[in-house]
Amino acid sequence: MRSKPKEETLQIAEEWRETVVNGRSILVSNKGRVAKVSTAKPGASGYTQVSVASNGDFKCEYVHRLVALCFLDDFDESLTVNHKDFDRSNNAVQNLEMATHKDQMRHKLENGRGIKLKRLNENKEQIRHLYRLGELSTRELSDKFGFKLYQIQRIIRDIKCDSRKINKISKAEIIEIITLKRKGVKTENISAEYGISCSSIQTYWRNWKKDYEICAYTQGIEKRRKSSNTSK
Repeated sequence: MRSKPKEETLQIAEEWRETVVNGRSILVSNKGRVAKVSTAKPGASGYTQVSVASNGDFKCEYVHRLVALCFLDDFDESLTVNHKDFDRSNNAVQNLEMATHKDQMRHKLENGRGIKLKRLNENKEQIRHLYRLGELSTRELSDKFGFKLYQIQRIIRDIKCDSRKINKISKAEIIEIITLKRKGVKTENISAEYGISCSSIQTYWRNWKKDYEICAYTQGIEKRRKSSNTSK
């Protein structure tokens, strides 16, 4: 994957193809334009969107995925559509390609875009901490750390997902997590094993430490009782 100049797309003749969205027929151009729909507008993520209305029902679609659907022979619904020049508003077909998430990460690193992503990962916990305190809004966090609004919102969504997992995870699993922590297993490894974030692991550690000690003490008494009964 290599970054290509936007000028290349200007030399291609414009072609229109038809597709159906939300039960309506619309036209999509190989230069990234869409006809017979509302005006295309950039969303919070920076990707251009159009809203397709049908019988009072509205459905939003990303323009780059519509272009890929109509013009890329290898279009696959399960894959992402990568912008070669990193400009999310440039939806010309020459600027698009199908890619996995791993392909996109490699593309960013090869073109010097991975440094900011690394800095984002380094600041995740601080962003989450400030959000939990309620001191800053998502837009203020975006301005403070210099990241796009959609990146901040994605980190916040992770917090909400983790809170739902906290409610669903069993006490037995929490005890297992605390046991691993006490044995010195890295938080990152526990996070990968149980599919929850590092911040959630720390929450379990703080909130369940005393419960673990009570549980461990009780289990120790039960084991001693069983062993004494066996010896008799």
